[in-house]
This record gives sequence, structure tokens and C-alpha cells, in this order.
Amino acid sequence: MDVKALALVGVVAVVVTTGVVLLGLGKWKVQHFLALLIPCVLILPILSCGNLYKTARIQGWFPGATESKVTITQKWHEKRRVRYGKMDCYFISWAQGDAQDAPGLHGRLNPEAWHEVQPGDIIDVYHIPGDPSPYLRNGIGTSTSGFVFDVVLFVIALGIVAVLIGGIINADFREFLKDLVLRAAERG
Repeated sequence: MDVKALALVGVVAVVVTTGVVLLGLGKWKVQHFLALLIPCVLILPILSCGNLYKTARIQGWFPGATESKVTITQKWHEKRRVRYGKMDCYFISWAQGDAQDAPGLHGRLNPEAWHEVQPGDIIDVYHIPGDPSPYLRNGIGTSTSGFVFDVVLFVIALGIVAVLIGGIINADFREFLKDLVLRAAERG
């Protein structure tokens, strides 16, 4: 997780914790807390929009990615340490010489795609303006299945926001009706 995302998660944690405390102390009504959650929940689709757009450009669904043909010179498999153990990583390179030390001249593939390609094969590499990283259509993070996963997260987050807005509107409407009834009772 990069520094910006980590800072954003920290801010959301502080905001939500503050809202829970104020709600628990009776300083806020439920709709205030729900209103506070909306920007926090919206962070997920906002963060995923960039990745969705990048993947759509790489897949050719939107214009903007430049394509170049390269010849695979090497491929290798590594076991990398991650928080939950070790993970298999599959790489290809189009660099001359040591590919592992050549930034921007190698890419990571899912295992199925990695097994299909061999050194000497010509593949398409995509670049997004302003981003120095190379991308592969069937690479990790830019595949169609990754795109579908991001869209599902996006839709879930928007659904949660809709429910929160509905809760605010419903709570305000109930309070409005209660006030209306009380005023009518006072007059009559």
C-alpha cells in the first residue's frame, strides 16, 4: 500500500472513530453519522476509478494507451514473501541483459498467460501517458478479471452510499413528519 492510500485510510479511521464516539455520547443523531460515512465510503470508488480507467485504456475500450511490439527475451518465476506467506510471481522481460534490474522492461503475468509465452515470442506492451510503467493486457492488475473485480467493488461502494443517503433521507423525513404532527397537535 502506498503512502497516499495509507494516509487516506488513517484519515477515514479517525473520522469514523470520531463519529462513533459523538454518536455514542449522544451529541449526534444517526443521520449525522450516516452523512459522515458517505465521504468515507466514496473513497473506495474514487480510488478505484483511476485503475478502472487505466485498465479500460489498456484493454482498448477507451483510447489513450500506446502500443508497442516487443520480443520476450526472458521469463522467470519467483516466490516472494508477502504478509500471509509466500506468493508465486511470474515475470517476462524484453530487456537485453539482466531483466530483473531493468525497470520498465519487464512485466508480471498471471500463471496461465506466463505458461503460454516463450522467449522469442512477440507481444504487445502498453504505455499510459504520464505513467512510466509498462502494462500487458493479461498482466497482473490489468486483466479483464481484475477489471470485473474493481467494477464489483465500485458498484458495492455506490450501493452502500445509496443506502446511507436513503437512511439520511428516511431519518430526516420521519423527523419532519413527527414535527409536523406535533405542530398540528399544538394548534388543535
